Amino acid sequence: MKPPLNFDAYENLFDKYPHIRRKVDSSWGSAEMRKFIIELLSDSRGGTRVGFPPADAAQILSLLKVHDDSFPQYDTTDAIIVPFVAGRSPGSAESTRSRFSLTEILLAAAVVLLLGAIVFRFVITPLIRSGWL
Repeated sequence: MKPPLNFDAYENLFDKYPHIRRKVDSSWGSAEMRKFIIELLSDSRGGTRVGFPPADAAQILSLLKVHDDSFPQYDTTDAIIVPFVAGRSPGSAESTRSRFSLTEILLAAAVVLLLGAIVFRFVITPLIRSGWL
């Protein structure tokens, strides 16, 4: 399946991580694409994965949202939240635990704040300036 036309917003991400671009080009619109994005945001290296800078992680999460919105048949909500917030593989015994460490909670809060700042900067501010709000 061909990726959507509005991928210009992800050019910086694709420039930094060409393997993400290659995967998007080859797997967009498939369950494999969604699995790849989830795995990017999960620690599958026994705690040695460094992770992405917050802005890049937010863009990858945004890419996942675009994919889920376009192909809802592959969306499994548990697979979005658990690995990204808790660093666990979907369906693992650990993914069903109800308590999170302080680090996991702070990471989730940082991502929420970053996404809120992005929405405010690029959505709310232009609406206020144009007089719509």
